[in-house]
Amino acid sequence: AKIIEILMCGTIGFFEFSPLLEKELGLIAFEHYVPITNDEGKLIEDVNYYLKYLNSEEGEQIAIKGSNYVRKHFSSKLRTQQLISIIKNI
Repeated sequence: AKIIEILMCGTIGFFEFSPLLEKELGLIAFEHYVPITNDEGKLIEDVNYYLKYLNSEEGEQIAIKGSNYVRKHFSSKLRTQQLISIIKNI
């Protein structure tokens, strides 16, 4: 839930990479968030890596895309409609 909340606020998300983020939530690295771990699962410690996305056009676009994505796919209205659909099928 925190990942969704962070992105919904319109801030850039710096999250540990996990294939589950894409598989379960549909979030794509460098499109909706910036991964903080490399391909081997180790924390990226290079300050310049993070500075590249902070206060830059590229980082702003990632934040906007992430925010728009979660607002479209995880809104309260959408979740309410899904819950109603589940209840109707019981």
